[in-house]
Amino acid sequence: MKKKRTKSQVAKYSRIKGSNYERKICKLLTKWWDKPIYRTPISGGSHWKGDGVTMDPDFPFHLECKNRQSWKFEDLFREKNEIMKYWKQCENDALESGKIPLLIFTKNYCPDFYMMSYEDILKIEDFSNHLVGKQLYFERVNEFGERNKFVIGLLSDLFKSWSADMLRYIKLRREI
Repeated sequence: MKKKRTKSQVAKYSRIKGSNYERKICKLLTKWWDKPIYRTPISGGSHWKGDGVTMDPDFPFHLECKNRQSWKFEDLFREKNEIMKYWKQCENDALESGKIPLLIFTKNYCPDFYMMSYEDILKIEDFSNHLVGKQLYFERVNEFGERNKFVIGLLSDLFKSWSADMLRYIKLRREI
């Protein structure tokens, strides 16, 4: 008979799973960006915000990574849901850093997804290629009655769509 895990064992497993996912995404981003991006030391417990850091000032994104089983795409139609909770954390932390919020998330047996605001994508696409692949565009009305538009897509498609050199060029022009 299988032994039931204690709450502390479940919490430890969740931390390890999250840390491993953050490392995996940082390796993928390092390969794409061609400069090192590291998992934030003591992720979630230090003065650094976000799950990935780099010494490259041209890296335009504030990174938040989530590997949780609790989210479902259909939850986007509910008032409260996990994906929007993750997004709020990413967006609030990005405001402090002045970077573009980029949420990267997955769950078991699913590919890596990204989520960005539609406005930020339009700013980048004014100077670059349009996103390739399929994306989910959706809109939510916040508690103040403001309409917010978002895009969710496959992280691999984001890498195919935008090169690091193109993003550096846009950043140089101070457009993002």
